[in-house]
Amino acid sequence: MVPAELAHFPKGTELGLNTYIDRALAGGWGKGRPPSYMQGPWKPGRAGQGYQLPLTPASCTAPAIAAANAFCVKTYGKSFDKISESQREEFLVACGRQGGVRKRAVRAGFFATV
Repeated sequence: MVPAELAHFPKGTELGLNTYIDRALAGGWGKGRPPSYMQGPWKPGRAGQGYQLPLTPASCTAPAIAAANAFCVKTYGKSFDKISESQREEFLVACGRQGGVRKRAVRAGFFATV
């Protein structure tokens, strides 16, 4: 997720980033508790409006992870956690393109805000 940079900065898992994200998704923010606005209307927004979905962050994450793993299995024959570093880089670059993997998981706007 966040690779180490030279000898100066440890990777994200060494800093507990994965635990932080898991706890954030399991807590109030992930469940959409206030101050999240969870009432419609759910019309497509403009790019500058940020996150505009009737889903909580946690309910977006599970389908996004499933879609990412399905894409990796179809493309590389392995789930994301089993592919090589270069394949992960290739996959993440593809996610950054419009119409890539991310649109099949949830609306693209969610990934632009995380």
